[in-house]
Amino acid sequence: YEVMHKILQTYGWRENPFTFKILPEQFVGYEREVELTIQDMQNGGKLALLLGPTGSGKTTFLKYLTLKFNGDSRVLYLPKPPKDPEDWVRVFEPLIKPRFSFLSRKKISLYSLPDVLNKKLNDKKLFLLVDECHEASIESLEWLRVIIDQVDNLSAVLAGLPVFEGMLKNKLETFIKRVSRSILLSNLSRAETRELIKRRIESVGGDDIKPFTSNAVELIYS
Repeated sequence: YEVMHKILQTYGWRENPFTFKILPEQFVGYEREVELTIQDMQNGGKLALLLGPTGSGKTTFLKYLTLKFNGDSRVLYLPKPPKDPEDWVRVFEPLIKPRFSFLSRKKISLYSLPDVLNKKLNDKKLFLLVDECHEASIESLEWLRVIIDQVDNLSAVLAGLPVFEGMLKNKLETFIKRVSRSILLSNLSRAETRELIKRRIESVGGDDIKPFTSNAVELIYS
């Protein structure tokens, strides 16, 4: 603590810039992938996969998408998919709630959910962004596929570990056939690594990449 306090004082940082805090506004790299994903979803693409190992930036990518989608659209972000298929009704409840009373919402089931969403969305697009999809049950994913198929203006980006794609290929062939875009996150370039360090430092009041030397940046990149 004393060492960190001294560093903060020396370089004028308000706080430690290098934590696991998700800062989508400081997203670096994969700009082309972001733009292509947005174009695909806005032009009728129903499903995109976002794959990468732990720490590769999947959550930051998804949250950055929420900042980039057209303001006329609705965006729903889930940190994890429900394991119980019935919980998909609860996931979409915030979109249904303003129009339907408590009693009428009780009657909504997985079978009626697509029709209710179609009526509620009308001509508006809904982008569903789901993280940690490798933890979903097969039954839950099967129902998600049904919902995506039957809701006209719904598009989804599903993020997970690389094993998620294999899981779909082996157990949900009808699901994988609906994927219009697959994105694999790996690692940043040297220039992107430096830019990320710079943005993190500047976000807490620092100046450029001080106190990092070029050798330090190279070591971090490696």
